[in-house]
Amino acid sequence: MNWTNTTAGAAIVAFGGLGVGIGYVVGQPPGPPTVETVSKAAAPTATDPAAIPAPAPTERTEARPSADGDLDLAALPTTDWLSMYDPDRAWAGYTLLFYERRVPMLVDMNGRVVHGWPDVRAVGRARLTPEGNLLYIGVDDSLVEVDWDGQPVRSFNTGNSRYFPHHDLQWAPNNQLLGIFRAPGEPTDNILVIDENSELVWTWASGDHLGDDLLGDAFKDNDLTHFNSVQSIPDNPRARSGDTRFNAGNILVSSRHLSTVYLVDRNTGDVAWKHTKGLDWQHEAILLGDDVPGAGNVLLFNNRYHSDNRQSEVLEIDPSTNEVVWRYTDERFFSDTAGTAQKLPNGNVVITSSRGGRIFEVTTAGEIVWQWTPPYHPMRSQRYAADFCPQLAALPPMQTEAVPNRQPKPYIDEALYDFALSKEVMKAKIGGKKRRLLAKPNNCHDLMLPGKAMLVFEYGFAAATDESDEFEPNGNVMVTLARPGEAPETIFEKSVSLETDGEWSRERLRLDSSWNYVEAEMCIRSSGADRTQETRDQPGFAVGAPKVISGYRPGRRDLPRVTGNRTKKSKATERTLQQRQLEALGYME
Repeated sequence: MNWTNTTAGAAIVAFGGLGVGIGYVVGQPPGPPTVETVSKAAAPTATDPAAIPAPAPTERTEARPSADGDLDLAALPTTDWLSMYDPDRAWAGYTLLFYERRVPMLVDMNGRVVHGWPDVRAVGRARLTPEGNLLYIGVDDSLVEVDWDGQPVRSFNTGNSRYFPHHDLQWAPNNQLLGIFRAPGEPTDNILVIDENSELVWTWASGDHLGDDLLGDAFKDNDLTHFNSVQSIPDNPRARSGDTRFNAGNILVSSRHLSTVYLVDRNTGDVAWKHTKGLDWQHEAILLGDDVPGAGNVLLFNNRYHSDNRQSEVLEIDPSTNEVVWRYTDERFFSDTAGTAQKLPNGNVVITSSRGGRIFEVTTAGEIVWQWTPPYHPMRSQRYAADFCPQLAALPPMQTEAVPNRQPKPYIDEALYDFALSKEVMKAKIGGKKRRLLAKPNNCHDLMLPGKAMLVFEYGFAAATDESDEFEPNGNVMVTLARPGEAPETIFEKSVSLETDGEWSRERLRLDSSWNYVEAEMCIRSSGADRTQETRDQPGFAVGAPKVISGYRPGRRDLPRVTGNRTKKSKATERTLQQRQLEALGYME
């Protein structure tokens, strides 16, 4: 396993509406949730790294140019995306985030871009290090390190190897690279550790260690574990008090599809601790270090994907008792997939609600003191101190200005008015385009409608692929809305004909202002048939997955589009690799 060094003497780096929720110390009302300790599972010792075939190294001598041409990050209207900021209560720093989920950039507390890497295209995670370098997972399955100016330092390509990286990686002690890897065709994930000499020094194959945990009702057979975060835990009070389970260097990993967080003993490979109770497809499990309050506790983003009320939460757990000691939740907060939470030195927490469409900072009492709502779903963010690296420290002193709430009502996460979740949608080719179709003809969901709501949906006919296939060239579709306890109102109804309406149509319905910020049941009923993975391309009438849009969300029509970093020669290969990454990240099946 070899990194390709391209810069002599380069430093080693790591990957690269004001509403009040409920943030409270558990036990000071409401009462503590039910969380129980799960017994330690027996596991074999760590796998011999020699058993893992080494991938071929890659050569790279210069950064690849952007296929999008010059991307001027500083020209983006990022300050307009800051919807509120309270300088007196927020923790000032620079936030590393992504433009269009791919291009890393640093913004100050007023949303101004202070630095960026316009030629980088990252997947999943980017991390800044004290040296000011950036390490990230590339769209071609490479691990790439660049310096502050975007110049390549070294790279490591897994594209032709048994493994590909996904979701997360970080630097462990002794300049070792720690990451999540998957072998194509295998249903479980692996944790690999690579030292600064590019040698594979440790691997942990979850399929060999999790035993009966893998026998449960997983999301799908080819993705049993779906690890989404990994951490080499820091020194902490629990280890110093003699609890060796929490020794620095042990590895904490979050398994989405097992709804479990595991702590792995680095020396033996045993599962030293795990927590399951109350978790539902959680993300970003982090054991807190001495630099923030609550050192030794575990902070995580609990998505609650399967919950009926569509409400996520951020939990802080005392791992010695498995009790939740702090929780943030709010009826307007929901991200069914993805998401992160980061504890700050003043006790505040920065939350990335990826499917909710925002990054925001809350106090321990649950008050929002900073909120950034870009016109796309934000990926993992990280707040850094102003003196975290020499390059940040050299910037002019940060000028901060209070930004009052720009919305008349509290922000509502997009996932709360997203009519169809991913499990309710099928993809089929209609009219030469892949479209997202409702899997069932009759669908009803309770939504929290935003301000200035507009409903956008499509309908039409999947054509027969064979002359012998007959289908009814007519259909009908009806949309209703109902407030709790009231009769439904029909807001759209139409009989559709292939002859008069064509193959595919789109409707845009601006909802009356009486529906602003209202909880309502939306039903879409049609004459279409059920669609499964096996029958998704069947001919006949179909309704596309509808989308509710808020007029308060910033627009993206005039923003530059990020398409990737592909050369013509490598386009097909890298498209396959990118699809593999997106499948691992949970964005496609």
